[in-house]
Amino acid sequence: MAKHAKSHGLFASNSLKLGEVLGTNGKAEEAVEVLEGAVQWYRQAGMDNMLPLILIKWGGALSATSRRDEAEPVFLEAYKLAEKNGEPLYQAMAMQRLGNFHAPGNLRKSADYFENAVVLGRETLLTLAYFQAAEMWSQLGKIERARQLVDEGEKEVNEKYPKGTDQTNFLNIIIQKRAVMLYRQGFCDQALVVMSKMQRLGTEWEKSLRRMRACSSNSSTLRSDYAWFETSLAEAIHKQDNYSSASLAVDIGDLSLRLKNWRSAKRSALRGIEASRSKHLRSKEMENTLVLRAAEAQLGNGAEAQRLSSEALKLAKEVGFEKPGEFVGRQDLLFFWRLGGRAIQ
Repeated sequence: MAKHAKSHGLFASNSLKLGEVLGTNGKAEEAVEVLEGAVQWYRQAGMDNMLPLILIKWGGALSATSRRDEAEPVFLEAYKLAEKNGEPLYQAMAMQRLGNFHAPGNLRKSADYFENAVVLGRETLLTLAYFQAAEMWSQLGKIERARQLVDEGEKEVNEKYPKGTDQTNFLNIIIQKRAVMLYRQGFCDQALVVMSKMQRLGTEWEKSLRRMRACSSNSSTLRSDYAWFETSLAEAIHKQDNYSSASLAVDIGDLSLRLKNWRSAKRSALRGIEASRSKHLRSKEMENTLVLRAAEAQLGNGAEAQRLSSEALKLAKEVGFEKPGEFVGRQDLLFFWRLGGRAIQ
């Protein structure tokens, strides 16, 4: 009997490792099935000390599948079990995953979960949570709170991480977050100066740089960046990467509006809205709707622009903006809003 139980335990442990590998390699559906078996075994074995971590991994796999809605209660169960067991690391990790879960659709709810992860993570060195919370507040235009979190995270990095890869990676994140906050406030030139201090990290670095110089460059640079983003969007569509497609569509729409290419802005926004809806990316749907509203207004389609005003305000409220239509702290979004004409309250 003991040998039988031991063999089942080994199977569950191996299933956990296999599920992680499958998830890392983009095979989420397979990962869910494998991890589900491991969860069932650990439940039946009464191994509550191990269950929070396994539930967190299972929830992460669920989040990337058509069963995404099942992930939130799994993360909440992991948190409650970890709290019962007195395990602050797993509590913090569960809060962090809940923040990730809500980030595409409810920035405010996501920020609150990340804030909880920050508090719990101070005991366990879950440093990334500082910058995740800061990003959510920054997206909501709450720049002062975002800046405080980045400052606190930077202090932890400098005090608790020795020189090396981990410290370098965090310092790059810090630079990028500071630059993005400046960009969102409309200080594009300052944002670019800050970005220049960051070690170049391939495509993501280049994407951020091209995005930030949109509001401070001449038309020839804008056209070059437009072509770069169009190529990136074509690659994302080919890979069926709807998250990247939704984000890149906003970038193309932004550049198109600045180049006064209203039809291009409309075309990219429609693609972005479609991609956003396929993955419930409410924040990106809001941004693409703002671009579409501006394009329709500039094309003389007043009735459609009015309809989109209501839609954009509704989405802004859903994702957590306290005063939809004002976009305090988000000069980039305010540019779209003003270009679309007076708000329809």
